[in-house]
Amino acid sequence: FHFLWWQNNLLLVFCDVGQGDTTLVAMGSVQLLVDAGPNDAVLLCLEKNMPFWDKKIEFFVLTHMDSDHIAGAPQVLEHFAVDFLLINPSSKETSDFKLLEQALSRKQKKGTRILHTFLGQDFSLHPQVVLKVISPKTTFKNSFSETLLSDKNEVNLTKKESKISENDLSIALLLQFKEISVILPGDLEGEYELALITHGLPSRLSLLKAGHHGSKTSSDAQFIEVLQPEVAVISSGENNVYGHPHPQVIENFAQFGTAVYQTKLSGELRFVSDGHFFWEQRL
Repeated sequence: FHFLWWQNNLLLVFCDVGQGDTTLVAMGSVQLLVDAGPNDAVLLCLEKNMPFWDKKIEFFVLTHMDSDHIAGAPQVLEHFAVDFLLINPSSKETSDFKLLEQALSRKQKKGTRILHTFLGQDFSLHPQVVLKVISPKTTFKNSFSETLLSDKNEVNLTKKESKISENDLSIALLLQFKEISVILPGDLEGEYELALITHGLPSRLSLLKAGHHGSKTSSDAQFIEVLQPEVAVISSGENNVYGHPHPQVIENFAQFGTAVYQTKLSGELRFVSDGHFFWEQRL
């Protein structure tokens, strides 16, 4: 049974949810879900890539409150237990946001802890798999690292006070597993994406999930030149109205020899790593 050999390997799944984002990270029996896409397609991805007996997601991160990242979240919360949900303060006058608020309220009563992230916060999926928050810079808490999420960080979903765009409030994560490093930047754009460079990132990145679905406002050539990612994954929908990914973004990656994978061309994308190498896996 193919789930059993996860114990010593890291699994990265970039779900095919159309024009949106969902990434599943699994190590052993522990899962991290980053975003939930624009609809309930996230459930199909989880059903395919999690053991049928595992109905708990340890860490669920919603990078920001745009509908193409959160609309599937109430369905996830309905079908799975969630230990920790990480979120940034935000408010959107959308039906998807209101449905999320209602789902979170129900889930809190069942023991899910909702926490705000802060720059430099880290947490572990496994003794050798560490995730670090590398954006945004927030004022909720002084920046320091911790390996366990504490009660002091627990907060309720609140309205944002900043005038920063929803995209640039995205929670960006750096995942490190031995020699392998991965960045999941949400929809960070422009200067906020470039600001990641100042956070002590690896000199040679293993994998980058391209920001904002391959929009030309992200994946700047300077950013790619610094990170030198071996692989980039672009999550966007077939024939999407935005024209994602932008040809300039594809050219930027090509300029630095980065191999580009796209969900709109290949569907769901799976990568496996032993901590030293990583490779695409097709089921």
